Amino acid sequence: MSKFAGKKAVVTGATHGMGLAIVEALLDGGAEVVLTGRNETNIEQARTELKPHSAHVVRSDAGNMADIRALAGTVRDRLGRIDYLFVNHGIAEVQTLEEVTEDSWDRHFAVNAKGAFFTVQSLSPLINEGGAIVFTTVANDLIFTGLSAYPAPKRRYGRSPTSSRPSSCLARSASTPWPPATSRPRPWVSRG
Repeated sequence: MSKFAGKKAVVTGATHGMGLAIVEALLDGGAEVVLTGRNETNIEQARTELKPHSAHVVRSDAGNMADIRALAGTVRDRLGRIDYLFVNHGIAEVQTLEEVTEDSWDRHFAVNAKGAFFTVQSLSPLINEGGAIVFTTVANDLIFTGLSAYPAPKRRYGRSPTSSRPSSCLARSASTPWPPATSRPRPWVSRG
């Protein structure tokens, strides 16, 4: 039996790169996947490449609240409930410290931090008990030349006080048990 047979997943920012590799691994393992992107060329290329699989390619901009809410509705309509949420989206504008403007700083936080938070908020009610939320980033401990604004929102505000490893305040928050009065599941969150 395939590793992910019968499983359903959402992967944001998945029309190229690491996100697309995650989608391909899930599909190869038998999962049904909704994947998102915002670049029309990448979306069409992903649709073409993934056509024979159980993939639903959706245009969604993680920096746009209406798109995030619409994504939750699309996922509910196409998959019902899900087992995995990969929060993979992000932007990285190549700018030196001197070149970063307030607008570019705000774009980074709108997509990489605010977009991640509200994506989890919108989709977590659809996660099955025992499901997983996984945050992906390449900014944990490295500073890349020309990416002055990228690491700040991706680090999600520093290290855990109980660990020397980078940690995610959003991940810790999302893994906190729901109040007993709600019917929401308590998703497991990767601390990677």
